[in-house]
Order: sequence, then structure tokens, then C-alpha cells
Amino acid sequence: MELDTNLSFESPFKQSKEISSSGGVLRWKPNLEQLQDSTVVYWRCSPNNFYAKDMKWRHRSFQVIDGKLGWGQSHFDQLESNSFQFLEKDDQLKSLDFAPVKRVLVAQNRGNPSFAANFRELYDINFRLDGQVQGQGVCGAVPSMHIAFFNPINLQPIPADSLALGHVNQVIPCSNFLKNHFMFNVKSQVQLDSMAHLLTDLIPDGSYILAYSAMRPLVDGGEGSQWTNQLFTAFEDLGADSLRYVGDSLPFLYFTRKGDPSVRVELIGKNSRDVLNLYYELEGSANFGQMSSTQIGPIQNPSALYWKAGNPGVEDSLSLDLNQLNGSNFSLKRNYSKDSLSDEGLGQILNDEASLQLGLSYFDDLNRSFPGFNYWYVLHDGIPEVAIDAKLALNLNKTEVSQGEHLKALVGFRNLGEYPLDSLVVHYWLVNESGEIIDLSYEARLKLDAGAIRIDSFDVATKSLEGEYVLYVEVNPKDSLWQVENAHFNNKSSLAFKVSRDRSNPILDVTFDGIHILDGDLVSSKPDILIQLSDENPFLVLDDTASMDLYLTYPNGTQKRIPYSGANQTELLTFEAGTNSKNEARVNFNPELVQDGKYVLSVYGKDVSENSSGENDYSISFEVLNRSTLTRVVNYPNPFSTSTRFVFTLTGSILPEVFRIQVFTTSGKLVRDLDLLSAGQIRIGRNVSELRWDGTDEYGDRLANGVYLFRVISKIDGEDIEQRTSEVDQYFRKGFGKMVLIR
Repeated sequence: MELDTNLSFESPFKQSKEISSSGGVLRWKPNLEQLQDSTVVYWRCSPNNFYAKDMKWRHRSFQVIDGKLGWGQSHFDQLESNSFQFLEKDDQLKSLDFAPVKRVLVAQNRGNPSFAANFRELYDINFRLDGQVQGQGVCGAVPSMHIAFFNPINLQPIPADSLALGHVNQVIPCSNFLKNHFMFNVKSQVQLDSMAHLLTDLIPDGSYILAYSAMRPLVDGGEGSQWTNQLFTAFEDLGADSLRYVGDSLPFLYFTRKGDPSVRVELIGKNSRDVLNLYYELEGSANFGQMSSTQIGPIQNPSALYWKAGNPGVEDSLSLDLNQLNGSNFSLKRNYSKDSLSDEGLGQILNDEASLQLGLSYFDDLNRSFPGFNYWYVLHDGIPEVAIDAKLALNLNKTEVSQGEHLKALVGFRNLGEYPLDSLVVHYWLVNESGEIIDLSYEARLKLDAGAIRIDSFDVATKSLEGEYVLYVEVNPKDSLWQVENAHFNNKSSLAFKVSRDRSNPILDVTFDGIHILDGDLVSSKPDILIQLSDENPFLVLDDTASMDLYLTYPNGTQKRIPYSGANQTELLTFEAGTNSKNEARVNFNPELVQDGKYVLSVYGKDVSENSSGENDYSISFEVLNRSTLTRVVNYPNPFSTSTRFVFTLTGSILPEVFRIQVFTTSGKLVRDLDLLSAGQIRIGRNVSELRWDGTDEYGDRLANGVYLFRVISKIDGEDIEQRTSEVDQYFRKGFGKMVLIR
């Protein structure tokens, strides 16, 4: 945030403050003690940006006047947000003046147009302003001269029915495209005299004039035309000195500004069928301008209005409009020397707690210059100002909940003004995905002293909700209990949330002896199988054994449903229900699988809302071999540089009490004896050892690069474990394997 006495924010007085905040009301108390009375101060704020050019400043201003309270503008740069009509603001010269009026005129004329093809060539005779057709074609298809002239201020064409000259498009009906210019039949002496009168006497100085022939000009008297010396002189006085010599058939087009010989365009066709084109940018000079202030208020107890605008001339018209923005508009017209309105006058006009807009209107037809602006002030009492402050609180305890779940909103707000608010209303309502409004009956009645803060807590019942919602909150809503305050945009906010009907599938997880196996893996004949069913909705607890069904297919193809109770205690399930804090049901299955071969376990899970754990049942096959066997142990990676692990498969249901790997040099020297049991858990099935050998000897010294031999010593109940045939047997000789160390 920045504060300065000029809008460029470059004076020695400039003060700055950087505030880090996620939102809400930002507070700063700058030092204003050194300011002189009536000093105008500008301040601005923007989200911070590393690049100064990307700062998105919002400007405001205030004026320090001892003992006065209200609204005012007395410095040119304060007018920045005002609206202007026919006024131009020059920020460098710090001045206002009537804005120039500019329009583009395009005209075209075609000599002796054909009537074929739906009179298309007749439409080539036209003129346009800013692309809009103003005149087109010929009324009655008679040889004629067309005269258009334009208001020198707003550059609008003067309509044909504004003067009674007996011209063609006055006395006979013509199309709408022939109403913004005057058409004179060159065979009518009366109409040609009227045209001379129009050019000489009626068109005011400063007006742009467009004149062009239609069909044929007949200036040599052909076909009974009635051109006179008086008419030629009228054109020549305007600078059209070639018209006498055009003849009867050549198309003619002339453009000028009456009284300004520098503006002159005369076009004559080279043949009777030639097409003439004109392009010209018109410039007018406004004699009227209006400035409107920004919104003032709402205000309380207005006491005075002061205003002054420049030094207008005696013949000029200056007025101040006072508009009440609650629907009633009033206009107070004052002579510039009477520049104040007392409390009595304002009290008769304004409603208390109204919002205002001032308008300054000025008319100068003589000099066409704006007299300038000095000031305008409206004195009134202050009013409260309450705002939602997100820094205090503006949040939900959750943005996505399940039906029935607790949802709480916290909304913080503060009174920024110096006046208290009593019985302040806070209103809440919901809007669903379809735009339907659900009004919530809760309405707080709170007292909020000047400068005080409050945090309102509101519970949203979600049991009957489903889908996406927006919770709206409005502090001090504009209803019958509304209390006037300065602004209302900061009284509203919203919080989005979603209520989910329990449509999510529960998650099923199955482990054998604490790990996830691959399809077809070899497992223990006495496995500890744990099935876990998790549901994200803690309000619909998984507390029923019906949530999971288990089926086991045996090697002979027989499939059995595993019960939770029965005579066969070796094939029973134990169930543990979920809780609100952890909605996860658990089933333990500890069978004794006495048959060797392939088994298939199938599990079906569902939650309380009948959502299944998947489109298909969970199903996994596994193999059981009841006798204890061990495949060849191989190391991986091989060769290795930093470390290697050992891979093997163990069957049966009993873990070995001895499981060591001895490493030798190729000369037979034992360099390392590794105990796999001490380095981590061994399990029935496929194993990758937790032990990693790093290529060091018993003393921790790094071994040299090369080939090393190793053998496995494994025992159960004091007996060597039976060697199980596998595809890696070909890499072993007399029980020894090879590994290669490369550093």
C-alpha cells in the first residue's frame, strides 16, 4: 500500500506499507500529522509483484479538513474515476475542455446509372457516416442535385424535413435512405432557386457541405434544365468553380466547409458513366460538456453542499445536477456565483441514508471552451461500516463431507467505522447445483460496537443434502432490518462444499503372512491370511460379517464358502468390526492346507450402502507344497559393484533354524560368512533377502574385483533342507554358485 499527496506517488511525503495476508481486512495507520489543512491525499493498494509494471493498483483519495466530515473533490487528479460526456481530460495540462467530435464521411457518385439488375447502380449514389448509410439512390429517378450539410457541433446530417424548400424529397414520398439530405430537380426553376437560397443563406458558416449530381447534372440546359447564373454563383462562392463547365452528362461531386476555403474537394467524371469516390474525416467542436461524480454515500444528516466551476461567460449556461440514487432524480440549477446549498435546502431534497451523484453541465456556444473546475463538497455525518474479515475467520471445518457428517462454518467480521451497529443480522443460505436456494432459518442478532470484531459459528445439517453446494453468508442484509453503512460489497461471501452420498467403493486388501503375493506364488501351507475392507465414510460403520464373503477353491477343483462359525475350527473366519474413527473391518483366515497343489482364494466385499469393492470379486491363485524344500539361492544383481541380495523360494510351513551363505575366493579361501536369518525375516514362498552384501570380508575390508564362489547351508530340525529343482540349477557346480564383483 502507498500514500502520497500526488497521483504519481513520487513526492517526498510518500509513505509505503507492505502487508502479508491471505485476505480479509488490511489495516494501516500512516502518519498524517505533518499535512496542512485541506491537503488532498491519494492512496493505492495492489497485490505485490516482483515486477513493478505488473502491479494492479486500485486508487482512492481523501482530503484532510479540520472539523469537516463528508465527501469532496478539489484536485484535478481526483476526477480520475468520474464520468465525462463531450469533455476531454488532459492529465498533463490538468485541464478539462470540450471534446472534439470526429466522424468519417464516405461518398460515391455514378454517372447516368442503369435501372437494370434491381436498380443496383442507383445504389452506387450514396454517402455514409461512420459506415452507416445516410443517403442512397434517387427519389423518382429524375436528374437532380443532392445537397447534404452537417451540424458543425455533432456532425449529424440535417434531415430533409427540417426545412420547407419544396425539394423533391419533401413533396413526394421517398425511401428512408433519402431523408438526411436535400434533393432538387434540375428541371424545376423553383427548386433550383431554393437550392441557391439554401447554399447562400440557410446553411450556417462552419457547416460541412456535400453536393453531388444524380442521374445527369444537365448544367448546359439539356432536357429542359433550369440552371441559372445565380445558382452557379452560389456554388462558386463555396469554391466549386468548375461546375459551369461540367456539361450535361458528366457526374459531379463537391465537398467543402462553408467559410473555410482550406476544405475543398471537387470531383468531375471523365465520362458519363464514371464513378466518383470521396473519403473525408469530419471534425466538429462541441459546445456542451458534462461531468458526473462517483457515487457519494450512502450518507446521513447532510448539512451542506459547496461547489465552484471556473469563470464562465455571461452568455454561458452552467448548472449543477444533484441526483439521488435511490430512484428519485433532482436537478438543482444554480448560477455559477451561487456556489452553496444550506442544510435547509438539502433537507428538503434528500432522503436520509441516500446515495448521491453530482453532475456539472456547461454550455458555451460562443467560445466553445470549458471554464474549468474548482471543487465540490457534500458535508454529512459518518456512518458505520461492517466487513467480513477472512483473516479473523472464513472457513468450513471441511469442504467435502459425507451425508450426516458434521459441517461447521466460521465467519469473522468487524465494524470498521466509528459508529456502533445494534441487533446486526447475519443471514445464511445454500444454493445447490441446480441453482435452487435453500434458506437456512438461523439469523443471528448481534451488537457490534465501533471497531469491534465478532466470529459467528454456524452448523450446517448435511443429513438431507447430496451434491455440491455453496453456503452464502451476508452480514447486515438489505432487508427491513438493514442498518445503513458505507459499502455492501464486503458484507457477502461464500464457501463451497460437497456432500457425498456413499457411492464410493470400499477398498479390499488381502495379505498372506503380512505381504501381498503375486498370482501363482508359493505360500505356506499354514498361511495367516488377513482381509481388510476399508470405507471412507466413517458414519456408516462396517460392523456386520455380511460385508465380506470368502471362497476357497482346492487343488481338486472343489470350491467352499468359508464360514464364520462351524465344526471345522481350522477353516473358520474371525471378524473385527470397524469404528467411526477407523472404518475398517478385518477378517483373519488361518487354514491348514494339507493338499499340495494350486488353490484359488476369492473374496467379495461390500459396504453398508451395498457398494461393492470392485466390479469383480477379488481372486488370486497360490501354490502349496507341504514338505520343506529350498531352491538354489542366487544373488542379484550379478555382477555387482556396490551390493547384492539373495533370491530363493522356500516351501512347507516351517522356517529354517540355520540359513547361512559362505563366500570363497576361487582358491577356496573363506572370506565371508553371511547369516540370512539375523538380517531380516524369512518367509515361506518367494524371498528376496533383506541382507545386502557389499563385497567386504569379515573385517569390513573391501574385496578385490573378480569371481567369488558361494554355497548355502540351511537346516530344519537339524537336517539339511531338501533341494528343489529350478531353472537356475545349471549355474551351480557341486553346490557352489558364482558371483562377480566389479567396482
